[in-house]
Amino acid sequence: MYGNINNVSDKKGVLLNFLKITRSEAIDSSMLSNLTYNKLTRKLTATFTSGAVYDYFKVSRKDAKLLFNANSNGNSVGQLFDVLIKKDPSIEYQLVGKVLLV
Repeated sequence: MYGNINNVSDKKGVLLNFLKITRSEAIDSSMLSNLTYNKLTRKLTATFTSGAVYDYFKVSRKDAKLLFNANSNGNSVGQLFDVLIKKDPSIEYQLVGKVLLV
């Protein structure tokens, strides 16, 4: 009924390009294996190489973008995560569970 949400045309045939709400990527890090960020809820889900999965709340878009671009900018994702997320007292978190990484 709604079609592809990323490519919706209006009545004039102008293609509207919707912004992605969620970004999820495998991470090249000895500490983290995957990050998922939701722009609307500002929730960052981090999967650690140990298999532990945590949700972090009230993460800014700026900080999420820095994490996703860390390796391409020559930075350590793990070190940035520690400084921007783990050591920020305003960011609440909760353990979601544990996954088996293969």
